[in-house]
Amino acid sequence: MSCYEGGAWREVAAPDSMGKVRQSTVLQPLREGGLAGRMDVGAAFVFEGDKGRGYASVDKLVEGEFAFLQKALTNETCKQRAPFLQRDTAGNIWVIDFNDARVCTGKACVPLSESGIKEVKRMGPAEGGKKMLVLGWKVIALAELKDGVLQVTRRDATPQAFNAASGYDEYGLYVDSENRSWLRLEKRKVAYLDEEGQHEMSGTPWYPTLEDKAGRIWCLNSLSKKITVLLPDSQQAEFAHDGLYDRSSLVEGKPGSLWLTTTKGLSHLAVEDRAGKVQLKRGEDFTANLPRGTTWSLWVDGQGALWTAEPGGLWRIETK
Repeated sequence: MSCYEGGAWREVAAPDSMGKVRQSTVLQPLREGGLAGRMDVGAAFVFEGDKGRGYASVDKLVEGEFAFLQKALTNETCKQRAPFLQRDTAGNIWVIDFNDARVCTGKACVPLSESGIKEVKRMGPAEGGKKMLVLGWKVIALAELKDGVLQVTRRDATPQAFNAASGYDEYGLYVDSENRSWLRLEKRKVAYLDEEGQHEMSGTPWYPTLEDKAGRIWCLNSLSKKITVLLPDSQQAEFAHDGLYDRSSLVEGKPGSLWLTTTKGLSHLAVEDRAGKVQLKRGEDFTANLPRGTTWSLWVDGQGALWTAEPGGLWRIETK
């Protein structure tokens, strides 16, 4: 395994108990620089700094690291990535392992399939983390573990609504800092779920992508070529950008400094908030030696550098 630190790459030894490392299908950040991962062969691991511990399966990982994961798991580390481990407010750990989902208490695990929910695509906190929003095979439901019994409440959803929600992938915003789960709806609509239920955004924002440091929620629509922002006071604003495409990613560097992957390369956007009215100013597009229109993702590291990847390689871009 490789780690970039101090301006250079270095090798990090995989735990001996993992056996031969082939490919990690999921990596999930944890608190204080920790890392959890699941391998393509079913093995799993956690790292605390350079100290790694490997397990033969995700279930063995949860069993052996339950107390550690209760402290290390946080929604802040999975805002923009599809996590395979999540924690509810009761301290239970919810697992997605190759579409097979279960909830673990530290003493036992309860499969969601026992309640008729199969092939789970994603989960996220609902009602402030008390329950979990679960998307399974042709079902959208709220699930909660009470006294060891899984209670499931199915939500009314048309086939079109389910298809829209299940099309959510690892580039979208799953959950924000207020423990609200975000859901794509049919007809390019977006909604979030909190303690009071479901709330639908106006217009056609289509793809919730980012929560910035000011608590603003940013959505992308590659068809209308528009960026929509939901402000903390529930007001909305829209901005046009002709470079949006179906794989565009949006991240925040310094507060109020956004970076967008476009068909031309990287686009810098400056956010100005004057008396509660947000303006978005577009800067220069950065195109030199960068992939165009094929970028899979965009990330910002602790030093403020941008990371982007596409099938041909990995780029690190230092910004000022």
